[in-house]
Amino acid sequence: MSGFSRRAFMASMGVATGSLGLSARAAILGSGGEADVLLLGGTFHTMDSRTEGAKAIALRGNRILAIGQADDLRALAGPNTRVIDTSGATITPGFIDAHSHPLLANEAISVNVDFRHIPQVVAALRERAAATPPGQWVLGHMYDDTKFEEGRPVTRQDLDNASTEHPIFIQHRGGHTAVANSAAFALAGVTAG
Repeated sequence: MSGFSRRAFMASMGVATGSLGLSARAAILGSGGEADVLLLGGTFHTMDSRTEGAKAIALRGNRILAIGQADDLRALAGPNTRVIDTSGATITPGFIDAHSHPLLANEAISVNVDFRHIPQVVAALRERAAATPPGQWVLGHMYDDTKFEEGRPVTRQDLDNASTEHPIFIQHRGGHTAVANSAAFALAGVTAG
C-alpha cells in the first residue's frame, strides 16, 4: 500500500470535485467522468446520513458515480447521458435478499388459517370471501394438516364450501404445499385430464 494518507485523499477528492464543477454538496463515489444515467428530482432514500436530502444520482455502468443535488450533478451529463426525470418518484437502494420473510406480510394479504378444525378454516375463508369482490383471490396462510383433529387434510371440496365465486389458495405453514378450490383450478386451466 502506498503512503497516500487520508488527508491527501480528501484533498484530491476536493480537487476532483472542483474539476468536475461539483459543489461540496455532491458525494463523489466513483471515478470522475461522464455519467451514463442521471436521475433527477425524485426523493432518494440512500440510507446514508451524509447524502440525506439528495435529489439526484449519477450512474455509470452498474455503479453509482455521485449523489447530490440536481444542479450539482448536471455537470456529469454528457452528450450520451440518459437523463431521467424522477420527480414524484421515490428511489431506494436495491433489495438483494432473494429469500425473506417480512414480518406480518401474510397478515396483510391473506387469512390466518392456523386452526385445529377444518370447519374453522372454512368459516375464516368464507368471512374473507364475503368481504372480497367475486372473482378476486382469497388467500390463506399457516395451513397445517397435521394438527387437524379430523385427522385429514383440507380438500378442494372443503374450500368450495367457503366460496365458489372466488379462487381460493391456502399455503401450508412450511411454504412448500398448498390447497386450492375448484375456481382456482378452473382459472389455472387444470382439469381431471
